[in-house]
Order: sequence, then C-alpha cells, then structure tokens
Amino acid sequence: MYIEIDYTKMEEIVLAEVKAEDIKVIPPARFFEEIYEQSALYQSQFERIASQKEKAKLLWFFNNLSEIADAHGGRVILDTDEKSNTAVMKFIGKSMFINDVPYNISREVFTAIFKYYDEVHFNVVDGNVQMTIFAHLYDEIKVCDKSEEIRELRKRQRERRAKERNQNDE
Repeated sequence: MYIEIDYTKMEEIVLAEVKAEDIKVIPPARFFEEIYEQSALYQSQFERIASQKEKAKLLWFFNNLSEIADAHGGRVILDTDEKSNTAVMKFIGKSMFINDVPYNISREVFTAIFKYYDEVHFNVVDGNVQMTIFAHLYDEIKVCDKSEEIRELRKRQRERRAKERNQNDE
C-alpha cells in the first residue's frame, strides 16, 4: 500500500482563494506592534540571571552531539552570546540516525533535546540535515507583578481593533 498526502502547495492555494480586500484584518505592522508591546510589558516583570546549570546542560548536549557527529560524519557548532545569555547550537549531517541499539546514544540525546528546549528547528542546508537549537542560558526571576497592567493593555488593544473595524465597515 502507498499513501501520500501533499501539503506543499497549500499556502499557494489558500492565498489564491483569499483576497486581502475581502478580509478585515489588523494591518501586519499594527499586529506586530501589539505583540511587541505585550511582550515587552510581560518581560519587564523579570530579571534574567546567568545560569551555570543551563550552561552545563548545553555543554552536555554539545559533547554528546559531537560524539554522534563523529559516528555519522557530521559536525556541531555552538555559538553563545554572553551579553544576552543565549546560545545557538547546530547539528549538521548528511542524515540523522536515531534508534535504540545498545551503546547508541542518539535516541537518548535527541529525546532529551526535545524535552529541555522549546525551540528546535530542522532545515535542509546545502543537502545536509541541520538541527538548530536555541537555548536560554539564564534563569528568570520575577521581580514585580504587572498582571493588571497587561490586562489593561490587552483591553485597550481590543477596543482599538474594534474601533478600527467599525471605521472600516462605514
């Protein structure tokens, strides 16, 4: 039996069926301004402190991915930014082989990556599989509560959008 479902052209089909003038949406610039405004207010509640535990965890992953890269002919790149306490780690190889054969750490390592990191991306770059991991090397400590301000901001944004929609309807 052979079954295939192809969604590769879905975006083109949807865009062809939908005309921008038929939809009343928030202008993209305004949408991103609102998201940024909410995010900035939310983040202002926290202080970021460098975490040795997060750095040690990242180095554990780097060392284990290096072993996997050695076994499969790949490479690992780690780029940390001490100022922002963030890191980007890339595993690049012709293929990724994950199984549960004894003494093969790939399954354990890749499973742990998905458990510990929120942002993991897979791409094909120059014919190679590239896994990119975005890591935060800090702990966030809440220093104040701005929940009420955030609710008020969201309320003002909803009211502004409703007013804009009403003006567009006229």
